[in-house]
Amino acid sequence: MANESIWILGKTGQLAQCFADSFKNETLATTRFLGRDELDFEDDLFEQLSELNEIPDVIVNTVAYTAVDKAETEEELARRVNAEAVSELSDFCALHDIVLIHFSTDYVFNGEKNSPYTEDDECNPLGVYGRTKREGELAVLECGTGIVIRLSWLYSNYGKNFYLTMKNAMASDPSRELSVVNDQVGCPTNASDVANSVSAYIINCLNEKTEWTFGLFHFTGHEVISWYDFAVRIKNEFGFSNVIHPIPTSEYPTAAKRPAYSKLNSKNPLFSAPKSKE
Repeated sequence: MANESIWILGKTGQLAQCFADSFKNETLATTRFLGRDELDFEDDLFEQLSELNEIPDVIVNTVAYTAVDKAETEEELARRVNAEAVSELSDFCALHDIVLIHFSTDYVFNGEKNSPYTEDDECNPLGVYGRTKREGELAVLECGTGIVIRLSWLYSNYGKNFYLTMKNAMASDPSRELSVVNDQVGCPTNASDVANSVSAYIINCLNEKTEWTFGLFHFTGHEVISWYDFAVRIKNEFGFSNVIHPIPTSEYPTAAKRPAYSKLNSKNPLFSAPKSKE
């Protein structure tokens, strides 16, 4: 392996920052993080990529419109970022034979299944966010050198996520009582596990120790719990004294409907979270 180049699209999101940690000491390939100042997903992405006059070996896309509720009233913007820009990115990668790794979501399913969703299950998103993410998936899968990795309930010490929201809320006011839904279940997934697994896979493939396998894969934590259970776990992890009340979804209305069951199951463990961390 000589002078391979990896581009990570995104800088400030939690997954991008976890990739920065994973590639921090990497010497076998050159990594470059491109933020919105260099690539704006709201404008023609194919044109912007072409103007960079460089062709990387691998592009990892961590950029997404993730405001699930706002997407219901910002459908045009959500589709632009999650679908149209991703389609332009896929076209660029197909033209130049670049490996494209793209991340999607459990929200492509409606949550009505009673057993873990596989990659072969039919998608039926409940809202704009899930629909636009599904459109992005299809674009990547059509490019021929694309890998789509679906994630669920992503959390880390970076960015905005349920883990940090609960932790900060309890830390800021020990007397605050919280109400968290207990009838939506899924698998919390550590973003650092995702970044470590995917970065190792990329380096192994570039070093010809592993062959690229294109297609669709699931990557999640292994334990199925509710948002309420997750909040209690965070409370216990830090020894907070806050009272947490379990409530049904009906008592916490949101603009976008969430899937009640979000367990993802992978038939091909190409990417898989370490069980020791769950």
